[in-house]
Amino acid sequence: MEAKVKQIDISSVIFLFLGMFITVWANTSIKIMLPDIMTEYSVQINWLSWVNNAYSLPYAVLMPFAGKIGDVFGAKRFFLIGMLVLSIGAGLCVVDSAFWMVLAGRLMQGIGAAFVYTNGLILLLETTPEQRRGSVLGWWSSFIMAGAVAGPVFAGFLLEVISWHTVFLVVLFLALANFAGAIFKVKEKTHLSSSRSFDFSGAVTLISGISLLLLALTMGPDWGWFNPFVIAMDVSGILLLYIFYLVEKNVDSPMVSLHLFREKHFSAAMVAGFINNFTVIGTIFVMPIFLQLVRGFRPSEVALVLAPVAFAAAVVGPFGGWISDRLGFFPPIGFGMLLRGLSFLMLSWLSPVSGFIFMLITLFINGVGLGFTASPTLNAAVSVSENGEYGMTAGLYSMVQYIGGAVGVSITSVIVYSRVPSPEALKTMTTSVPGFSHSFVFLAGLCVAGFLVSLAMRTEKSYRTARRKTNAPNA
Repeated sequence: MEAKVKQIDISSVIFLFLGMFITVWANTSIKIMLPDIMTEYSVQINWLSWVNNAYSLPYAVLMPFAGKIGDVFGAKRFFLIGMLVLSIGAGLCVVDSAFWMVLAGRLMQGIGAAFVYTNGLILLLETTPEQRRGSVLGWWSSFIMAGAVAGPVFAGFLLEVISWHTVFLVVLFLALANFAGAIFKVKEKTHLSSSRSFDFSGAVTLISGISLLLLALTMGPDWGWFNPFVIAMDVSGILLLYIFYLVEKNVDSPMVSLHLFREKHFSAAMVAGFINNFTVIGTIFVMPIFLQLVRGFRPSEVALVLAPVAFAAAVVGPFGGWISDRLGFFPPIGFGMLLRGLSFLMLSWLSPVSGFIFMLITLFINGVGLGFTASPTLNAAVSVSENGEYGMTAGLYSMVQYIGGAVGVSITSVIVYSRVPSPEALKTMTTSVPGFSHSFVFLAGLCVAGFLVSLAMRTEKSYRTARRKTNAPNA
């Protein structure tokens, strides 16, 4: 079959990249619109978080389900269905009606995005020659980072010129245009899962368990970690995941192939992906608080300071993927983790008098490290997959990444708020600020842990080697 896919179908790849770009755009652009939405509908500030959560929670928990169903019944149809659902959700947010319409629209966007993102990855992996998979995934990570930057930038422009409804109108038009183009241009191979049965029991227990745990992480900071409802969600979520484990051990076509976790570089990639997103989202959470609380920056200035992370990752991403094609998974992942750890140590020195250029350079270094780690980590995770299983592994990896980000926000928020000095004390400080410095040292330590985890992948020279080992007798 390899002889038939020597060349990459550029037109197909462009529509797949654009679909994933739209999902990230729709997610990141919302944060800058929240004040306008609150004003227009006169809602309390605690409800605003649900405008974001209505998208992000279904997006995270449905990824393994969306990937598995694409494996079994065909990825292209569910990629297209996802684009259509996302379009309808954006359309609901365009209508100037009621706040509940915005929440419903965001919920539909999150559901659609899960199917677009995961099935887009299936199609990308199926139609890319394995020798060039790292490079293509590197460009994929660049599009993701570009969407992360473009979302708030263009949303801010449209907010000033017209209104926040226009942002969703742009998402609607982009999604419909991509839907129409993908019908004709996106190619699909016929390698479906060897079993056409679907593990609905596994899907229900996994989605329910992860949903409850993520809700507990989301509500814990506001309600209190020892609130009875938060504890009940934690206990119920863990119990459902244990039931999921028992179900998966006893079905012929499991939702998640548990044997994959015996592959050391798959397990290492999952842990590295968790750490990667933990530190990324932890940074996005901590830095704006430092810049606004300690330095008195405006939101637009905060966005400018954070932009080098995504910009550097977008530029370096293809190079990190190219290295993984030639040298294996460990060199780019290990180097990227160490580089990010160094940048976090530098950030731990931030003080109320730190220079603007120092912050930009430090965050640029962080973004370079992220560019080296992002696509090779995904490549390592999916490298154990046969045709017909890409969706399951890619969806599981994406969900683990999201959970890493959610845990990152929870833990860094505890570190910051338990140690940060009073506003009066901050005004007189000229050295590193407790709380913030502790958070960055903690993130640096996690990156060192990520480097140690990546050592498990140092024997894997390439995707081809990993596949050969997985398919070997008694593997």
